[in-house]
Amino acid sequence: MAAINIGNSRAISRTLLRGGYSQILTAGGAYSNRIYATVEIYAALNLPCVGLIRGELRPALNPTLAFAQQKGMKLRYVDRAVYKEIRKDDLRAISKFALL
Repeated sequence: MAAINIGNSRAISRTLLRGGYSQILTAGGAYSNRIYATVEIYAALNLPCVGLIRGELRPALNPTLAFAQQKGMKLRYVDRAVYKEIRKDDLRAISKFALL
C-alpha cells in the first residue's frame, strides 16, 4: 500500500507495524495532537509523511507545525471545504495529496 490515513496514534502505530507502507498521510488542524503524534511515529519508522493542515500558511509556524517540519513532515495546507471531505474519508479528496 502506498499511503495510509488513520484516525489516532495507537491505530497508526498498530497498522504501521504490520508493514508494507511507503509513506504516511494524515490530516489535522495547526495545533493538532494528531500531527505531533504522527511525527513521532513516522520519524521512528523512517517513513516519509505528508501532513494536510486545515487552514492557510501563516508567516510563523506554531510549535506543533515547526516541530513537524523540523522532523521532515511535508506540510500541505487545505481549505475548510477540502478538509471536510478528507475528514469524511473521501478517498478521492485524500488521494490527490498522497504523492510526496
